[in-house]
Amino acid sequence: MRPKFRRIAESLGLPEALAGRAMLAGAANRSLERAPHRGLPEDVIELLCEEFDSFAAPPPAWLAEAGFDHVRFREMARVATLSRFPAGQFQWELSGVPRSTLWKAGLSAAPALLTAIAKAGAFSPMMEFHVNERRRNRSVLLETEAALSYLRMARSLRLQPKVRGITTCSWLLCAEIARVTPRLRWFRDRLLAAGATLVETGLAPPNAGFLRGSEERRRLFERGELRPQLVTAVWPRGSVLEWAASYELERADSHAPATSHL
Repeated sequence: MRPKFRRIAESLGLPEALAGRAMLAGAANRSLERAPHRGLPEDVIELLCEEFDSFAAPPPAWLAEAGFDHVRFREMARVATLSRFPAGQFQWELSGVPRSTLWKAGLSAAPALLTAIAKAGAFSPMMEFHVNERRRNRSVLLETEAALSYLRMARSLRLQPKVRGITTCSWLLCAEIARVTPRLRWFRDRLLAAGATLVETGLAPPNAGFLRGSEERRRLFERGELRPQLVTAVWPRGSVLEWAASYELERADSHAPATSHL
């Protein structure tokens, strides 16, 4: 597909990044009419429109990411064609839990994974979420922003009754990461508290991202004292919606006006 894109750019006499932006904007424009019919709540559609606007007028830091070989361009193309959806700090796409995850989990963890799949009702379809690498501040992950992303996914889940739940696979959920980087412990703890099942499914490769942003993790890894695991999370639909209802009440209470008593 990329050689075809390059031929189009060359035929138009455009630099690759500019041609990429034009293609993204064109695809996004065609998706605008379809977006309201995809089971998306209003706040997700607003984020989607913001993404579409950024394709036409991207921040300077994103210009290089419109090259056809860039992983960010492929992500943006999926957003532009309604194959991937924004939720703020995270993005999601419809996928599922691969059956190979069972043998990766091993005999000790496979029963817990099967129980979570049974609660969900099937291996797929599920919303698989990823960290949004084009978020405004790429250097931090915030618990409050993660909760808002989960809430947006949950609201989308309500409108898509065939979707079985939410899943992801990440080193950020590893217990060892929570131990050596306590500021990231919430990532694991919040999902567990909300009813998700977490199982280790193999060593995270060095290029997974855990070596970025922390000299301590890098030192421990180089000394052989840190070997993060990839962890698969399965959050069944019922548990997601139960958490969302509770969180929405919590948010409503926090925004309620204060009452003064004489």
